[in-house]
Amino acid sequence: GSYDSDDATALGTLEFDLLYDRASCTLHCSILRAKGLKPMDFNGLADPYVKLHLLPGACKANKLKTKTQRNTLNPVWNEDLTYSGITDDDITHKVLRIAVCDEDKLSHNEFIGEIRVPLRRLKPSQKKHFNICLERQV
Repeated sequence: GSYDSDDATALGTLEFDLLYDRASCTLHCSILRAKGLKPMDFNGLADPYVKLHLLPGACKANKLKTKTQRNTLNPVWNEDLTYSGITDDDITHKVLRIAVCDEDKLSHNEFIGEIRVPLRRLKPSQKKHFNICLERQV
């Protein structure tokens, strides 16, 4: 579908670093900040947090999340989340799904937007910096 650039950035942008450390079999995810998130609450703000999933995979070990930042559309997390036991095979085949959600105390958590990064885009021991627009749920 064709949509104007306004709509494309309506969900906000997310800035983060990824680093695959082959020696220690770890994937380091530094969730830095988001900008211009779509307001989810009545007050025109959000209580955003980020959750990570390694796909494919359903086990709890595949899910990590940051703390929640209150009443902001430009949250700064500066949090490091680490996956252990990551192999070259995982890097070749898996996708990191990064979802920004709004913590809604009344009901379910609301999904704001997501980014999917195929891990094969990472080079071992080379930190890769991302600053990209969130997308609607795939």
